Amino acid sequence: MIIRMVHGREMNSLVTAIDASPRERDVHMHFPEPQKQCSCHLNDPPPWTGEIHGLSQVESLELPAITICPKVPDAFNATGLLGDIRVTFPAIDDATALDLVRFFIGGNGLENMDDLSYFNRTYMSHLNQLYKIWSDGYTTEEFFNLIQEKYGYACDELFRECQLAGKIMNCCISYFASLAVEGGVRVEFERMRYLSPHHVKASRTEADDIGRIILSLKAPPSITNPYYNYSQPQIIVYITDNFKHVVDFPRFYLYPHEWNRMRFTARYIALIENKDVCTQR
Repeated sequence: MIIRMVHGREMNSLVTAIDASPRERDVHMHFPEPQKQCSCHLNDPPPWTGEIHGLSQVESLELPAITICPKVPDAFNATGLLGDIRVTFPAIDDATALDLVRFFIGGNGLENMDDLSYFNRTYMSHLNQLYKIWSDGYTTEEFFNLIQEKYGYACDELFRECQLAGKIMNCCISYFASLAVEGGVRVEFERMRYLSPHHVKASRTEADDIGRIILSLKAPPSITNPYYNYSQPQIIVYITDNFKHVVDFPRFYLYPHEWNRMRFTARYIALIENKDVCTQR
């Protein structure tokens, strides 16, 4: 069926006529004159429509703050840490030494030391006495930092390779990433910016690589976790625009032997200035 719509001559009339052809109809409709713009908008900016206004590309854009942590906070050098314990307690067995490590980690407020919930009060008191002897001469914070500095993983033990805009970078140079100990050992990336395609020579960088950061990670050890052959089951990545504090969300869990691709966009909205609209808040 073919429907044709034409303007009628009479106001407010709708006439449907059927031609001789049974498959063709003429629908006569009257369309009123378009209304003029409301007077309330004469002195104000026009209302927004579905169009995009003022879209432009910036010269550079700040990459988000990236923080990488092991899921289980026990990524220590097992030989060095257990050897340090045996210097203080030569006759201690392996199971008790590992429980002392769990007590040390959990006592500093770090999570995923699940075995501690199964220890009875007597055994917890015993571990507390061992910890006091082991950490003699240090405060809780000083001893935590000392153990992390001596037996914790280094930045280069976490990364296999890093790329920024298609260029291989040293993952652990000072302006690229740093190792933080507060609240658990983690690697924090410094503020980085990437140039837009208009400010990067195409002969040196492919357009698809601009603004892309690729991190190839190793699997850090997990000395208290016998699963996964004493390696970390997961790596946690925190992504935020807050460079002063590590926030819990959003976060992503990375698994071994998996490729994870994330795409982030940034948007800045500037309102049209108006006497009744405050644009500075």
